[in-house]
Amino acid sequence: GAGSVTGTGAGSVTGTGAGSVTGTGAGSVTGTGAGSVTGTGAGSVTGTGAGSVTGTGAGSVTGTGAGSVTGTGAGSVTGTGAGSVTGTGAGSVTGTGAGSVTGTGAGSVTGTGAGSVTGTGAGSVTGTGAGSVTGTGAGSVTGTGAGSVTGTGAETKQPVVERGGSMVAIVAGLFCYEQTNGTNE
Repeated sequence: GAGSVTGTGAGSVTGTGAGSVTGTGAGSVTGTGAGSVTGTGAGSVTGTGAGSVTGTGAGSVTGTGAGSVTGTGAGSVTGTGAGSVTGTGAGSVTGTGAGSVTGTGAGSVTGTGAGSVTGTGAGSVTGTGAGSVTGTGAGSVTGTGAGSVTGTGAETKQPVVERGGSMVAIVAGLFCYEQTNGTNE
């Protein structure tokens, strides 16, 4: 219930109901109901209900209900219900219900219900219900229900109305269609 909780070089730093929780060089940093949770060089950084969750050089960074979740050099960055989720050099970046999801140099970047999903140098970039999905140098870029899907150097898949040889099903006035870039898979 403290206004702030700060630990330097500590094994773990934990704050509950605190305004801010900050750990440097700590094994793990955990904040619940905190305004912000920040960890540097920590094994894992976790924030629940926090305004922002930031981890640098951490193994994993996880934020739930947070305004923004940011991880740099982290193994994985995950945000749920967050305004934005950003991961740089991370193995995977995942955002659900987030305004934007951005991953650079990440193995995979996945956004669901997000305004935009962007991946650069990622193995795969996937967006569902997103306004735009963009992948550069990625193995595959897939968008479902998205306003635009763009892939550079990647296999790109998006729903379109016409495709040679495809089947268009109309069920109760609902148009169902798909495209696989002419591969007819």
